[in-house]
Order: sequence, then C-alpha cells, then structure tokens
Amino acid sequence: MPDDMPEDLEDLISRLLCKDPKVRLGAKGPEEVKQHAFFKDVNWEAVVNKEVTPPYLPMLSSNDDVSHFHKVSNINKNNLLTMINRLMLMSQYMRHLFLKISSWMIPRMISLHFHI
Repeated sequence: MPDDMPEDLEDLISRLLCKDPKVRLGAKGPEEVKQHAFFKDVNWEAVVNKEVTPPYLPMLSSNDDVSHFHKVSNINKNNLLTMINRLMLMSQYMRHLFLKISSWMIPRMISLHFHI
C-alpha cells in the first residue's frame, strides 16, 4: 500500500480483502463495516436518505461523456486480453459477492418490512 495512505483506509482495505470469510470485515453484518474507523464521520442515515452531497460531482457534456477518464494509448493485444480476463474474473467475483450478500440481506429486509 502507498506510504501516504491513511492507516484507517489501509486497515479497511486489508480487512475487506481478508481471504478467510469468517474473519473478513463484514462477516458479522453490514454494521461491522459501517462502524469501521474509516467511516467515523459518515452520517449513515443521511446517506440512506440521499441528503449527502457527493464530494465530487463532475461536469458532463453529455450522458456518454468519458472525458474524466484517463486515455489509454499504449495497449497491445496481450495487455488488453489480460485486462479483459481480470475484468471478467472481477465481474464473477462481484456477482458471487452480490448473491451472497443479497441471500443474507433480502430475508432480513422482508422480515423487517413485514414484521415477520
């Protein structure tokens, strides 16, 4: 990790990427993540109610404006294939993570909503 990275951010990233899911940050539920030191100044109720102004809101010239992204010019076929493979693996991981989170969260949300 970069030397100038704040300790709480480094700890957050390390604990979210922990290989053992039983000790990974969030294994005990979303409150565990929300209570991490990195989020100490976050008003979660305001976030949920969409009362928080984003720290940066880019000015866009159109819906497909990509001017805020870095241009990539020196890409060869092998690098592109490597990036595509990594993106596919990341996509599969994110899908797995979403399914795991939603399978845990949806029943709880239903029971809270319907007071089951």
